[in-house]
Amino acid sequence: MRNETRRMQIARPMGRKKSFPIWLILLLLVSNLLILVDNSSSDPTVQDNADGTMTATWSFQNSPNYTYQNLSISPDNVTLNTISSQFLDTSLEDFQQGTVFFNVNVSLDPGNVTLDDTVSAGTPQFIEYPIGLIGGGDAYISGVPPLNRNYGMAPTLDARIVDEKRILVQFTITPFQNFDLITSAELRLSLDSADSATPVNISLHQVNASWKEGQGNNDPMVDGVTWQERDATNSWATDGGDFDVVPEDVVIDIRDQPTWYRWDMTQLFRSWINGTVPNYGVILIPYSSAVVMEEKRFGSIQSPVPGNRPRVRANYVSTEGGIANGTFISRVMDGQSTANWGNISWNTTLPGQTNMSIHTRSGDCLGNWSSWSQAYSSPVGSLITSPPNRCIQYKVEMETLNRTKRPVLEEVRIDYWKYAPEGSLETEDLTPGNWVNWEEFNASSVLQPGTNVTYWYSTTSGASWTEIFRGESLQSVSSQTIRFRANLTTSNTTQTPNLLDMRITYQFYGDLDHIHMSLPAWIGTTDEWIDLDATGHDSFHHDIPFAQKWETDDPWGSVNASGVYLPGKVGTWRVYCNNSNDSISNYTVVDVLAGRTSRIGVDPWDPGILTTDNNVLFNATGYDLRGNPLGPVVANWSV
Repeated sequence: MRNETRRMQIARPMGRKKSFPIWLILLLLVSNLLILVDNSSSDPTVQDNADGTMTATWSFQNSPNYTYQNLSISPDNVTLNTISSQFLDTSLEDFQQGTVFFNVNVSLDPGNVTLDDTVSAGTPQFIEYPIGLIGGGDAYISGVPPLNRNYGMAPTLDARIVDEKRILVQFTITPFQNFDLITSAELRLSLDSADSATPVNISLHQVNASWKEGQGNNDPMVDGVTWQERDATNSWATDGGDFDVVPEDVVIDIRDQPTWYRWDMTQLFRSWINGTVPNYGVILIPYSSAVVMEEKRFGSIQSPVPGNRPRVRANYVSTEGGIANGTFISRVMDGQSTANWGNISWNTTLPGQTNMSIHTRSGDCLGNWSSWSQAYSSPVGSLITSPPNRCIQYKVEMETLNRTKRPVLEEVRIDYWKYAPEGSLETEDLTPGNWVNWEEFNASSVLQPGTNVTYWYSTTSGASWTEIFRGESLQSVSSQTIRFRANLTTSNTTQTPNLLDMRITYQFYGDLDHIHMSLPAWIGTTDEWIDLDATGHDSFHHDIPFAQKWETDDPWGSVNASGVYLPGKVGTWRVYCNNSNDSISNYTVVDVLAGRTSRIGVDPWDPGILTTDNNVLFNATGYDLRGNPLGPVVANWSV
């Protein structure tokens, strides 16, 4: 059992004959008068946990305490830097890279986009037909076996991603061929029902082979389209339909709200009217970044509700006088990674009786585009409403009521920003005073999808690094000096990780709290000696060096500065070890027994002058080395 006694809790640190150098004791004495870590700068802050440990926390209060790249530092928050940039179309070369030039001219006034042919100005009109009334058909095809089922007479057009279902629509363009100028055309479908509100995107594509609607409603194919067959005698080149992989338009975020959805097919529609491509209709294909099991159902030609049947709407103008229109669609502007859009601004010349509107759409640069935005209102700067993505385009719609006046687009600016893909932060070296060992490393962060933070430590002032994970123990690291690094990354540059803090807990030496004796008790004779040890401990039982002061209440005994006790008087005594000011002490109980006979005392020692008539009784008493009497001894007497 340990023999420990406390007195007052003052004093300083550790042990007995462990031969702590004087300079170490002095260093610990001085450092204990100071805060254990230099907190003259803001980071890290150090908190005493009242359990023999301290926690150093880097919470980014003072940026000069860090070395960092591509990061923004504020109190309790580190994020990736934002990168701001701009797309600018202002020259002939810029506008020549446009993708659609309908009745506009970029060479008439180089560096500007000008409405071209105003002679064809006419009154804008539109026509909208239910597909069933103008000659056409619709069906959906299912990739769920059996694959020979036809759904030409189904009351709904079903779209689904898992166990895929796709929608086919075709119609005659005859009613539209007599119009002078088709300015836009769109397919309209009414959402009849949905299994859930889970969002689904549906893209519209040109079909590249003829197909037949058929008379089935989940019936084996007789003469209609299926997943594998396009009519009674011909197969699709690829199961699921033959179509252009680049969509004409995409409608995103279709949920479960019954409403009309619109797909733009202006360019394809014009190509059908011009005869440059054959009219085999369109196919609508659902997709999503998530696994979606649910189905979206739109009204078909066979819908029992006439108002829910598919429609085609075309906007056109007549040359009988009125308005001349033009459309310019810009180049694809590539931000190189996903970007957050800022403002769009533009310069124009708009004479009286002319007008212009500007719209945007965004996409992944692979043909998957959002719908065109509503027209922006402020040319000095309107916030772009298209969703974040890698690429963006703008569309300009021009019109004039006067054939002698032309609207002119002079310049378009699109601001965007994104986060740097990676950044790093490094702390300064931490060298705690009175350090015992490192314990757990931890950190707090907020991670958006596609973002991450990794952590590293170095005991070589950054010359080499070792990765560490939150909650990991560093007890095996023997170096008293350490620093940390955080690497922030994102694969989605519209999002950043947020690093809130980093923390390391460590044990430390406290003040001397008690002294532990190597032996609680000892029994020995005056012929022996005992070398006692004493170890200082703080309140959490860490070894603490301290200046030792030895003493004993044995009146004939002694103890030296190293704790070597020489017994003296027979009896029960204590050998004390104190700190320098005697405020903390402990002792070993020593039971001293007499030693071997070291000398013999004769009594009487001097009987005086004797005669032959005298008889003297002599007694012999033994004594040990320290003078303790041993009692009568058996002696060999002689004269």
